[in-house]
Amino acid sequence: MNIIAIPARLHSTRCHQKLIRQAAGRSLIDHTIITALLSQHADRVLVLSEDQEILDAITVKHSKLAGILTGKSDSGTNRIAMALTDEIHEHDIVVNWQGDEPFFNPSHVDMAIEHIKTKRRIAVETFVSEAKHCDLDNVNVVKVVLNSRNEAIYFSRLNVPYKAEKAYIHHGIYVFRGSTLFDLQTIHPLHNVSESLEQLRWIENQMLIQCHIINAFKSGIDVDEDFDKFQQN
Repeated sequence: MNIIAIPARLHSTRCHQKLIRQAAGRSLIDHTIITALLSQHADRVLVLSEDQEILDAITVKHSKLAGILTGKSDSGTNRIAMALTDEIHEHDIVVNWQGDEPFFNPSHVDMAIEHIKTKRRIAVETFVSEAKHCDLDNVNVVKVVLNSRNEAIYFSRLNVPYKAEKAYIHHGIYVFRGSTLFDLQTIHPLHNVSESLEQLRWIENQMLIQCHIINAFKSGIDVDEDFDKFQQN
């Protein structure tokens, strides 16, 4: 089974209650759900939230879609693991699609779902694109350092690699096997907490993150300025 899980929380420090704010007559969470449902490989699309107000803001109706009220969690991936551990099997594929990513192309997700099924050494697959100059010093845009196999070495909110000819930004969508989701519940906690990036914990625990380089612009709604642009479009 292929499951797209959309972890969602009401309170955001950089863009207040963004997931229930309206654009073109729908909430942001609705827009993200509509895009996720376009995936050709998704058997289910689940919205996971500790906030009933998020679930109440969903107006999309679809046979694949369900909302699940969860307990509190410190990260989106931990929320998914907490909610789905008893429902998934080790060979299932789970996509962590952040609720503030309404623009991401679902065909990229479908490609990664197919790819990870054939690559047992890969723990996680995710997506990067070439950074624009305006992204480099923006701490709301996460940058990625890659090795020669396009595997992630480090993620940072700072401009890395320093003075590189080409830099990459991260798109906050991950593809896991069910077995990896189980492993994430038992690995050591993150030592470097200053970046506030859960994927650094995976790297510290020797988990291989494969990055697909895609042709895309920054797609997440991180701050009020992003939401204003989203409303205008």
